[in-house]
Amino acid sequence: MPEKKIYALAIKEYFSDEMASISRELRHYNIVAAIVSAIGLSILAASLLMEGELWPAVLDIVAWVFIWEAVDIIAFRKHELRIRKFRCRAFVNMKIEFI
Repeated sequence: MPEKKIYALAIKEYFSDEMASISRELRHYNIVAAIVSAIGLSILAASLLMEGELWPAVLDIVAWVFIWEAVDIIAFRKHELRIRKFRCRAFVNMKIEFI
């Protein structure tokens, strides 16, 4: 096999592997975001059932921290991974020319 074809194939293979890795990471983020959201909403519901002034306020803060983490994962981290995946797909599909 000519050297140029080997290099072109290696480049495409590298970015295909990178895309697969990003896809796995996106699935992982979906699971983590769902779990963190469920925890945050559960704590928020528990804080509504509690009486008093201090503990419901503390639980509210803890709940919002969990909910914000879920929003951070969904809105920011997944978006960044999608952009990286788009770039990798472009590299896989590009025409490779040697000069």
